[in-house]
Amino acid sequence: MIKDEPFVNRLKSENEAFRKWVDLHSELDAKLHEMNRLKYLTSEENLEKKRLQKEKLYAKDRMHVILNRHKRLN
Repeated sequence: MIKDEPFVNRLKSENEAFRKWVDLHSELDAKLHEMNRLKYLTSEENLEKKRLQKEKLYAKDRMHVILNRHKRLN
C-alpha cells in the first residue's frame, strides 16, 4: 500500500475521507482475492473483476491525493 505507515495511520484516525478510501480499497482487495482463487471465471465474472480492479485503483489514487495534500500542509 502506502509506505509512510505512521503518517498513514495518523491520517486514517484524523481524516474520515481518507479512512473511507482505505476501507473501500481493502474491501475491494478482499473481493478480488476471492475472485482470483476461482479456477475459471464466467464472462460476467470477468467483467466484474475488471470493474473491481478499476474501482480499487481509483480508491488508491484518491488515497494518494489526500495523502499528498496533507504532506504538503505539514
